[in-house]
Amino acid sequence: MTLSGKVALVTGGSRGIGRGIADALADEGASIVIAARGQEALDQAVGELEERGMRALGLRTDVTDAEQVKALRRQAIEAFGKVDILVNNAGASYIAPLLMAKDDRWWEVVEINLKSTYLCTKTFLRDMVRAKSGRVINISSISGQLGAAFNSCYAASKAAVDGFTRSAALEVAKSGVTVNAVCPGYVRTDLAQQTMGARAKMFGMESADAYLDKLESEVPRQQLATPEEVASAVAYLASPAAAAITGQTLNVCGGLALG
Repeated sequence: MTLSGKVALVTGGSRGIGRGIADALADEGASIVIAARGQEALDQAVGELEERGMRALGLRTDVTDAEQVKALRRQAIEAFGKVDILVNNAGASYIAPLLMAKDDRWWEVVEINLKSTYLCTKTFLRDMVRAKSGRVINISSISGQLGAAFNSCYAASKAAVDGFTRSAALEVAKSGVTVNAVCPGYVRTDLAQQTMGARAKMFGMESADAYLDKLESEVPRQQLATPEEVASAVAYLASPAAAAITGQTLNVCGGLALG
């Protein structure tokens, strides 16, 4: 229970990787605040955490909206008194050839992946610096390092998240606050099913699962990462054991980033 007494806020924490992170941090003793846009999934995630005896709060929030993010901070502090750990997990993807991409959809992905990370970090970081303690963990992607054909908005936004992570870490390094990024490779989630379904259609494959199976064969360990494996990396970075780690990007990709 390395996070006993801590409060963790996870954006996009009602499903997929975010849900795995919320569960993992709760298992380590943290109280959990989940911010997400979908009320039904939010209620289900919070309900299941509470059934397990965890302290949890769900707040419907659009984390690309500055005023809603400020309200998120107020409500989280009203409920639990503080936020020690911020996990910027909310994300989106858009499969389209660059020359055919719709501008509004391209920039929407950048807003969800990058602007939300900026807004939430800026909003919650001040309290952490004052407390001389805190963890900011951004969920990035190896796509930000390797690029991603037909998904340029996603790769570009995640590369920007990596640069933002290093910059923020340098600014607060003396304060006791760490800022790191976890970079998954391919993970079987609802978002991956949606993304790979679009890719499968583009390349004439029968299904998202068929495309994911193809990708799995390209991973050196011959196995896709799970949300739980990504969550374990986040839980470690959130723990006291990771106090000396900041400004880093931790790949959870089964060796895929090695090329």
